[in-house]
Amino acid sequence: MKYLQVVLSLFLLVAAAASYGQTGDNLQKNCRAALALSNGQAANLYDAGICTGTVKGAMDMAASYKKAADANMICFPEGVTTGQNIKIVMEYLKNHPQELQKRQGSLIYVALRDAFPCR
Repeated sequence: MKYLQVVLSLFLLVAAAASYGQTGDNLQKNCRAALALSNGQAANLYDAGICTGTVKGAMDMAASYKKAADANMICFPEGVTTGQNIKIVMEYLKNHPQELQKRQGSLIYVALRDAFPCR
């Protein structure tokens, strides 16, 4: 079990690193694969891993910044999952196609901030 956790963690790390500097177009393509996979459909595992690692990394970074700076940035509700956040990001991209050329990190941040503002 521990071996599997290490392998999955390394896969997510590599996927997140490979996604650095990508745009919303890339993010949308990769997250389509992640959503398809979560629905039991055939999908490109590498693309799904890129999306999952990128969104999970953004979630972790937002949580770290909030703790470190006590900033009112993103306040995730208890128990929110990466899968739920992928759906939020995809909905944001669908509703803002004019922003798909922007870097994916900023798009993820705005989508999650809009969904989970601190009050």
